[in-house]
Amino acid sequence: MQEPRPYVLSIAGHDPSAGAGLLADIKTFEAQQCYGLSVCTAITYQNDEDFEGLDWIDTSSIWKQLEILLKKFDIKAVKIGILESFSFLDDLVSYLKRELPKTPIVLDPVLRASAGFTFHKEVNVMLLERLAEHIDLITPNWSELQYLYPSENIDIALERLGKHTAVLLKGGHCPDPKRKGEDLLYVNGRKELFTAKRNLDTPKHGSGCVLSAAIAAQLALGKALPEACGNAKEYTFRLLDSNRGALGFHSFS
Repeated sequence: MQEPRPYVLSIAGHDPSAGAGLLADIKTFEAQQCYGLSVCTAITYQNDEDFEGLDWIDTSSIWKQLEILLKKFDIKAVKIGILESFSFLDDLVSYLKRELPKTPIVLDPVLRASAGFTFHKEVNVMLLERLAEHIDLITPNWSELQYLYPSENIDIALERLGKHTAVLLKGGHCPDPKRKGEDLLYVNGRKELFTAKRNLDTPKHGSGCVLSAAIAAQLALGKALPEACGNAKEYTFRLLDSNRGALGFHSFS
């Protein structure tokens, strides 16, 4: 009989292709030897190439999903994906810190789908920076960080957001081909670089979601943040290398 696994919660959207969002997070948690729980925030209409839209889940339904889970399970880490608004993110983070004060929170600030759909027309950066003080890690990619700070170069943007919390800048969208795929962890003014074993020409739909979910799982397992990021990077590399298609496999042989 297996030992009990830590519970990890994903609060995110449903992607019917299972490459991103809740389904990808749950598969990642399970592969990391955690038990995945989920709260659905949106139903998206997409596959691994096209994004045609979404319907947001009403907030009362989100709260009902969340409350019944917290009523029973001792959740060891939370990952947050797409939400309808930054004001709801404010309410959600406040609730989580009140109910789960010692549980790490990983925020993957999904602002745009890779197919070009924009989730938020307006971004309240000042609110995000205030909330960041109560979030353990934020994991933007290059385009998301530039969307948050359009008038700043990427290094200044990283420093601005990194004043408030740890930030992992995901390198999959880096415009410099020499740095593409390098992830940069910024904590208290210090930087740590995570590189892949080799360059891969096998991009996967939702690989950024997988990386953030793997970090949350590693934190639930008790790993320190740098080790959690390194282990998650290794897992995501294996996902990218699992096949030639756009949907990665979560079991490796």
